[in-house]
Order: sequence, then structure tokens, then C-alpha cells
Amino acid sequence: MSLKATLTGSQIKHLKIALQCLGRIGSELLLEGFPEKVVLRSINSSKSAYASVSFQSSFFDEYNVFQRNVVQAGVLMKHVLTVFRTQKIARLTLHLDTDANTLLLVVHADNGLEKRYTVPCLEAEILQATVDKEMFPTYLLAEAGELNRLLSSFHTTVAEITIIATPDSEVEAGQASKTVQMRSFNDPAKGD
Repeated sequence: MSLKATLTGSQIKHLKIALQCLGRIGSELLLEGFPEKVVLRSINSSKSAYASVSFQSSFFDEYNVFQRNVVQAGVLMKHVLTVFRTQKIARLTLHLDTDANTLLLVVHADNGLEKRYTVPCLEAEILQATVDKEMFPTYLLAEAGELNRLLSSFHTTVAEITIIATPDSEVEAGQASKTVQMRSFNDPAKGD
């Protein structure tokens, strides 16, 4: 066993919300355990979206990392989220065994029922994305009526609208440019 963590009460709810959020980004959960914290990451298949959530060791009722300073594993998100279908979880224990390549999730329900889920680990690359927030300031300030007019030109079934803002420093002098562009992309693979 390389990592063991136990949660109860509202900790389970916070973990579930974090996992559901990461599940919207990608289909794999990348788990990294350090002596002082656990880092959960997800990246989408095209590697254009990334999210990371950290839980300090004090967040857990019980938390131990064995044998190594860093424990890393990847699992399918849908297998982990299946655990939270159980009603009224009283206690959740995670056992990550990198030698056996498994993540064991033990759910203790309020009614005394105990469920065990053994999730196989995947070959996964742990990515660390770092962004200097000072280099990429993003502000969107618009009059409500003007923004409504701009958005009304998009069909109501469009799931995403991309706003592209070009910094003034990238616009060459004397050239007509669009410093802000709005685009929609309809993926034909998703259907109507």
C-alpha cells in the first residue's frame, strides 16, 4: 500500500464536488500523493483544458503516504465517481497500492452497509501546468445591452462561444485589426 486516506462528513461532499468538476474536464483522474497533500488533476483528450485540486493532509481524518515521498497513479474518472452513487456515505477510505496497480475505495454507508470498489490504475502521464497570472490578465467589461446584442447573433443551441482578445502590443501600427473576436464552433461529431 502506498497511500491511505479516510474521510467523513462534509469532507466527502467536498471531495465529490471536486471530482465532479474534474470529470467535466477529462475522463482520467491523475492522483498524486505527497506527505503533506494530495493533488487531483484532470486534462482533456486534446490537452487544451487542465484542472488541478489540492487537499492538504489535514483535510483528511487519516492520511498516510508509505514507502515513497511521491505516489502517482491514473484512474478512469467514471469508476471513481461511481462510488458516490451510494446514498448517505458515513466514511470513505482510499487505499492506493501502486505495486498492485489498484485504487481500493471502501464506502461505509449510514445503514451499516460496506461497499468495496477496486479500480485498476492506468498508465498515465502526470502533467504540471503552471501559469503566471500576471502575464495573462483577463478582464471582460461590457455594457449589458451591447453584450446582449453581440450574443444574440449566435444560435441558442451553441454550447460554447470563444472570445479572443488580442493585446494592443501585438497589433502592428497602421494595420486594421480586431482586438476582440467572438466565435462559435459547432462540432459535427456531437450531433445537433
